[in-house]
Amino acid sequence: MTNQPRPDTALFEAADIALDRMALGRHSQSLLLLADNPDDGAASLQRLNDLARDKGALVVEFDGSNPDRILSTTAEAISNWLSHPANGTARRAMQPTLNGFKRAHGLVEPGSIPLKDTDIGVADSGMASEDVPDLIAATAKAAKAEGKAVLLSIQSMDKLPLEAMGTLITALH
Repeated sequence: MTNQPRPDTALFEAADIALDRMALGRHSQSLLLLADNPDDGAASLQRLNDLARDKGALVVEFDGSNPDRILSTTAEAISNWLSHPANGTARRAMQPTLNGFKRAHGLVEPGSIPLKDTDIGVADSGMASEDVPDLIAATAKAAKAEGKAVLLSIQSMDKLPLEAMGTLITALH
C-alpha cells in the first residue's frame, strides 16, 4: 500500500493553492470536477465553494440548468460579497459598476439608482455577453486589492446553452 493522497484530497489541496494564487492576483489553472454520480459532484463542488468562502473569496455559483439566472446570480453574489465589512475598499470601488450593471439589465426598479451613482461605460451595455465579463473583471480587480480571490462555480455546465457558456468562459479570461 502506498501513501498517495486520496484523489479528493489532492483536488482540494490544488484548489487551496489556486485560491491563494488568485488572491495574490496570480493566474491559476481552472479546475474541472467530473463525477459519475451527480450527488457526489454537487457535494464536491459545494465543498470547493465553502473552501473559497472560508478564505474570504467571492463565489459566484451558476447553475447550468437555469441559464436565465446568470445576470441576477452574478449581481446577487457580488452584492452579498460587497456587503461584508471586510470588503469596504472593494465596495467603494465596485458599487457604481454594479449599479450600472443592475440598471442596464433591469435588475432594479427603473429610476431606483440615479445615473450619477453608476460607472458609465463599464458593464452597462445591456448585452450579457459583454457586461458579465466586464463586471467579473472589475470585481476581480477590486478583490485583488482586498487580497481576495474570485471563484466562478458552474454546476451542470453541460446544460448551459452555447451563448451562456461563451459568456462565462469569456468572464474566466
